[in-house]
Amino acid sequence: MQSAKEDIEKRVETAKKNDEEIFKTVQDWQDDTRKILEEVQMLNKEIEHNQLKTCFNGWCPNWGSRHQLGRKATKTSIQLKEIIDRGQSERVGCRALLSETNFEENIGVPLSKGCKMLLTTRNQKVYGHKEYQSLIPLNVLKGHEGVALLKRQAGIDDDCAHLDSLATQIARECDGLPLALVTTGRYLRGKKENKTWEVLEREKDWTQYTTISLLENKLKELSVRLGCPKLKILLLGGEKQSSYNYDKSKLLKVADECFEEMKALEVVSLRYADLSLKSLQFLTNLKTLELFGCNLRDISFLAKLNKLEILSFRGSYFDELPIELSELKELKMLDLRGCSELRRIPSNLIRSFSQLEELYIEKDIFEEREIEEKSIETGNARLSEVNDLPRLAVLYLKINSKCLPKDFAFSKLSRYQICVNESLIQLKNLEIRDAAELKQVFHGKEENEVAEEGKDIKLPNLKKLRLYKLEKLTRFFPKNNHSTLPALEEFQMKECPNFTIKEGVLEEGLRIVEISNNQLWNGILSRLRDIRVEKCHKLKKLFPISIARGFQQLERLYVWDNPELEEIFGVNDVIDVKDSEEVGANLLQTLSDIRVKKCHKLKYLFPISIARGFQQLANLQAIDNSELEQIFGDNDVIDAKEIQLPRLQCIILEDLPRLTNFCHVDYHFIFPAPPLDYLTVGRCPKISTRFSWDEENKSVHAEAKAPKIGNAEDDSHEETSTDLFHGYNFEKLPQYIKNEELYSNSHPTE
Repeated sequence: MQSAKEDIEKRVETAKKNDEEIFKTVQDWQDDTRKILEEVQMLNKEIEHNQLKTCFNGWCPNWGSRHQLGRKATKTSIQLKEIIDRGQSERVGCRALLSETNFEENIGVPLSKGCKMLLTTRNQKVYGHKEYQSLIPLNVLKGHEGVALLKRQAGIDDDCAHLDSLATQIARECDGLPLALVTTGRYLRGKKENKTWEVLEREKDWTQYTTISLLENKLKELSVRLGCPKLKILLLGGEKQSSYNYDKSKLLKVADECFEEMKALEVVSLRYADLSLKSLQFLTNLKTLELFGCNLRDISFLAKLNKLEILSFRGSYFDELPIELSELKELKMLDLRGCSELRRIPSNLIRSFSQLEELYIEKDIFEEREIEEKSIETGNARLSEVNDLPRLAVLYLKINSKCLPKDFAFSKLSRYQICVNESLIQLKNLEIRDAAELKQVFHGKEENEVAEEGKDIKLPNLKKLRLYKLEKLTRFFPKNNHSTLPALEEFQMKECPNFTIKEGVLEEGLRIVEISNNQLWNGILSRLRDIRVEKCHKLKKLFPISIARGFQQLERLYVWDNPELEEIFGVNDVIDVKDSEEVGANLLQTLSDIRVKKCHKLKYLFPISIARGFQQLANLQAIDNSELEQIFGDNDVIDAKEIQLPRLQCIILEDLPRLTNFCHVDYHFIFPAPPLDYLTVGRCPKISTRFSWDEENKSVHAEAKAPKIGNAEDDSHEETSTDLFHGYNFEKLPQYIKNEELYSNSHPTE
C-alpha cells in the first residue's frame, strides 16, 4: 500500500507538470489511502497489546478480543485490497477528450478500406468520433421484452404460468440488459420449480454483500448456486443440536454447487450442516474454515484450498483425515476436538503441516509404539510426528501411555494441555439418556465367568449419576463385578422400568436420590439423606424394614404417584417380636420430613414398631391415598402404648376416604405444641381417631380406643369431625380427659 501511494503521488506530480487536470477519483484515492494507513498502524498496536491478554491462567487466548480484532482485520484487509485495485486501474488526469485520440497512431488500427473495427461503449463521447461510419445504439429492453428474452433462454413456455410473476421480478433486477437476461435465463434452463426461481430472485439482492451471517436459522436445505461474487465472510448454520441428542436427519442439507459463485470467500463457518466438501473446492482464496457439528463427506477436496490457514472440524462427524490434506502447506491451526467418529489420521500427515502453530486432538488415535511400522496407506499417525512441527506453540492432546516412545519429550510449547491415560478415574458427572437398546452401562465378563482379581471397574470420584429413559437397562455394572460408587452424592433415575442395583453398589456416599419408573434395589444406602420415589408404576415394595438400619442419615422421604406400591417398609421380614420395640426405637432417627401422595394400594405408611424412632420428625403429610387405612399399622404388639413425637410441627391428612385411625386401637400419640403448629384433617369421612387438646401439658393427643357399650351419650368424646382444621388454635379441639372409664382396653371384636 505504501509503495502504491508513493507511485500515485509521483504520477500526480508528473501530470501536474504536463498541465493535466487530476481526476477527482484520484484525489479521493489519496485521501482514502492516508486514512487506511493510519487505521493499519492503530490495528497493529491493538494486535500487539492483545497478544499479552490470556484466559485461564495463560492457557487460553482471549478469544473475545481475538474475534473482534479478527473481524476488524478482515474488514481492513478488504478495504486495503479495494483501494490498491483502484490505484492500479485508474489514470491520474487528462488534457483532452477521447474524441481527439488518433486511433491509427495510438492504437495501431488503420482506418482504411477493407479494415473494419467494432467498438462497443457506454460513453456517448466515444462514438462522437468523426471517422465512425455507422452507429448502432443497443438500448435496454423494455419490461415485456426482457421477460420474453429471459423465458426464452430458460426454456419456459406458456405451460409455466406459475413462474410469470417471478420471471418479471428477475427481469426487472437485470435492468433490461440483454447480456444479464441471457446469462440468467441459461442458468434457469430446465428448472421449472418455484423454489429455484424464488432463491435466485432473493439472491439478486446479495450480489453486493461482503459479509453474510445466517447462523441457527430454520433452513432445511440449500440446493441452488448462490451468486455472491464479492462475499468475503460467510457464517451459515442449521438448527442447533445437542451432542447427546444429535440427529443427522435434521441437519441443514447443502448442495455441491452452492458455493461456486463465492470465489472471493476468505472466512467460512458452517454449523450443523450435512455436506460434501467437494462443494468448497472452488474457494481457493479461503483462509479460515470452521466446520462445527457437521456431517462431512469427501474431505480430500479440501486439499485444493492451498491458502487455508485455520481449519476446525470441532464436533463434526467423519471417519478419516485423508492424506491429500498434506497439500495444505499454509495451515497454522488444526482442531479435531469432539470428532467422535474419527478413526484414522494417516502416517506422516501431521508431520507435513510444517507451518502448524496450534494443534487440538481430543481422541486417543495415535499408533501404539509396539506396533510395527505400517505403510502410509494403512498406518496411523505416531506421536513423534507432533515433535517434528517446528512452529508448534499450542498443543491439546488426550493420549494413551502406550503411544509414548521411550525417553519421549515434547518440544518447547507456550501453552499445552496433555492428558495421558485419562480414564474414568476423574469422572465426576455421568448422564445417560434416550438409549433405547442399552442393557448394561459397563461391559464385563460373561455371567458364568469370574472377574479377575483387581479388575473391578473403578469410579472413585463419581458424584452425580443420572439415568433417563433407558427402557432395556437392567444393571449398571456386570453381574460378576464387585465395583462400587463410593463418592456418589446424587442419583437420579427416571423411566428405567427394568433397572436394578445390586447390594453395596451405592452404599457409601449417597446423599440425594430421585427415582422414577423402575424397580428399586436391595442395596444398603448407609449415608442417604434424600429419597424421592416417583411414578414407579410396577413398584410394589420399597424397602424391607431390615434395611432401615442402614439409613443412618436419612432426612427426607417423598413417595409420589406409585399406583402399585403396597409397602414402604415391609412388615413380613421384621426382627423378632420380642426385640421389635427396642430395635424399632433405634430406626430412622434422623428422618424429619415424610410426604406420601397418590399411592392407592397402601394400607398404612409405617409399622407401629418403628414409630418411636421418629424423634426428629417435623413434617408428616399423607394426601390422596385412596386405600390408606392407618398412618401407623399394627404389625406386632409392643409394650409401650404411648408414643411421643417431640419435634413434629405439621400434620396434613387429606383426601383419604378409607382412613379410620392415625394408629391402631390402644395406641396413643402425643404431639407437644409447640413445636406442633399446624394440623389439618380434611375429606377423611371414616376417621375415628380422637384428636384432643391437653391444656395442662400443652400438647395434642391422638387416641384410637374402642368405646364401651352403653356410654355413647357422653358428648365430650364424640368422634372428631371429618374436616378438622385448627392451625394454631388447638384450644378448640375437645379437651383431653385422662379418665379412661368410657373406654375398654380390648380390641374390638370382629
